[in-house]
Amino acid sequence: MDGVVDMQGFYQKGGFEISFKDKGYERIGDKFPVKSNISTITDADITKVRV
Repeated sequence: MDGVVDMQGFYQKGGFEISFKDKGYERIGDKFPVKSNISTITDADITKVRV
């Protein structure tokens, strides 16, 4: 389960335990160059995704 740090106490009351910690970052300002091998996912691509 992906959770919110401020809600950890609530999750623990429900019996959940922390298995790992992750950090997310956001960059605001300069645009990142887009690599030529990266493209937007389209509806046609969804049929190629396997679970």
